[in-house]
Formats: sequence, structure tokens, C-alpha cells
Amino acid sequence: MSDAGDISDITAFNADEAEGQLVLFTDTSVSVKGALRRDLKESRMSRTEVALRLSRATGREIGQAMLDAYVAETKEGHRFPAELVPAWVYVMKSRRVLEVLCRQAGLSVATQEDREFAELGRAHLRSEKLARRLWARC
Repeated sequence: MSDAGDISDITAFNADEAEGQLVLFTDTSVSVKGALRRDLKESRMSRTEVALRLSRATGREIGQAMLDAYVAETKEGHRFPAELVPAWVYVMKSRRVLEVLCRQAGLSVATQEDREFAELGRAHLRSEKLARRLWARC
């Protein structure tokens, strides 16, 4: 099974070829804020409780006012820090923010089940390839 951090199959980013596509990245912060707001709206926890749980999960002080600034459409200077994403996913039990970030990078989030199915598919393709080689020798 491949390492979870293995990105060897991702095409290298070429800034010259992507020049016209850089606009895609300008709305990342807006999309992240939207994902965070949706998670908060769907949560049974108050924003104060979310901030408290994020503080506990990260070991750093995150107050409700800070959380409100991270999700406010009007506060462009207050961006949700990437180092809080794992804690957010854990606390909120939602991978929505990860999905937004991955989509912006042309990737997708895979669950453990997705990875297992992918590995089964790879094993099946290897066995078919081996069977074709064996039949070619006969």
C-alpha cells in the first residue's frame, strides 16, 4: 500500500502553463470561510464551544471572537490558519474544509474505504496483467 503522503502521481506545477488559471486560487479563502460557516451552522455546538474545543485540541487560545473573525465574510485579513485544519476536522467531525482545499489543488479527499477499494483495484489490475503474461507464454 502506498504511503498516505505520497504525491508522486501528481503532475508537477508549472507556473508558465498555469498563468491563466491562477484566478482559481484567489477565492480559496472565501471558499474556506464558507465551508467553516456551513460546518458551524450544521453543528449542535455553539461557537463558544467550538472555540473551546479547538483550543483544547491545539493547545493554543482560540476565542469566539477569533473564530468569528475567521469565518466572517467581511474580515478578509483574518484567514483560517492551515495548522488549525486538522483540529477543525476532528472537532467538527467534518472534512468539508479539507474538500475545499483539495478541490482548489485539483485533488480529492479519500476515506479509508476509498483507499482500500483503490488498493483492491490495483491488486486486481496486477493479477490481470500477470495472467496475460502467463497466457502469452502458453
